[in-house]
Amino acid sequence: MIMTMEHLPLWLELRAWRKAGHRPRLWWRDDGARMATPALQRLLALSWQAGVPVSLAVDPWCDRMSLSDCLNPAALASVLQLGGGFGNESLDPDCRIETLARKLQASAQVYDAFVGYLPVYVVPADVPDAPSWVQIPANLTSAAVLSGLVGLSGFGMLSALIGVPRIDAHVRLAGGENGGTLGRRQLAARVAHALRHRRLRMLWDEPLGLLTHHPAHDRQIWDSLAWLLMRSPLSDEADWLSAAELFRPSRREVAQPARLRQQLT
Repeated sequence: MIMTMEHLPLWLELRAWRKAGHRPRLWWRDDGARMATPALQRLLALSWQAGVPVSLAVDPWCDRMSLSDCLNPAALASVLQLGGGFGNESLDPDCRIETLARKLQASAQVYDAFVGYLPVYVVPADVPDAPSWVQIPANLTSAAVLSGLVGLSGFGMLSALIGVPRIDAHVRLAGGENGGTLGRRQLAARVAHALRHRRLRMLWDEPLGLLTHHPAHDRQIWDSLAWLLMRSPLSDEADWLSAAELFRPSRREVAQPARLRQQLT
């Protein structure tokens, strides 16, 4: 690989990881799939070309027929549940746990059409009044356990076990607090900064999540994304994990008493 100024901060950080005897763990989440579009086809093609799994947070109000025809043949694509299909009620800390759990179960039925579906609830990263989406309320985590979900995903937090695993995305290619999109150099610097945070705290196994939103990609985002996945030092120096690898149920979760879920029937 030819070293460029775009590579430098990321290359230096990855060298520090290598000297410590570790490899970063990354994952890629894309939010907002509703139907089969040229942008979605391009995203899946890039995932396949790079050999990097992509976890697609699919809107419950999606066109299931067109999306399943598009996603089911994609071996590297997982499907996650984007929101509950009932607005921001899922983020209301006063909503009853049983009510949320029933709604989560009902909206999860939409995803039966997808071969790669994994019961993980993704809190949309674009709900009003950010950073409300950063904090997932306790009633939602309890409802997730009760409804049978195996994980939660938001934005910006380190992973935690809160009845189910919470594993977030951390670096997004568009939007965020300052708006705009990230070019290659900015993206490399952001990823390097996030990896340095993990290294200095010896959080070697802490996943770093990349967040995209394919319906809104412009030319710069596609360029930066392709560069990061295939031509940056990460292509050789990091492990890209699928959602199934990240959210694999623990023995404790598998052994959860069935009486909890029977409360909903």
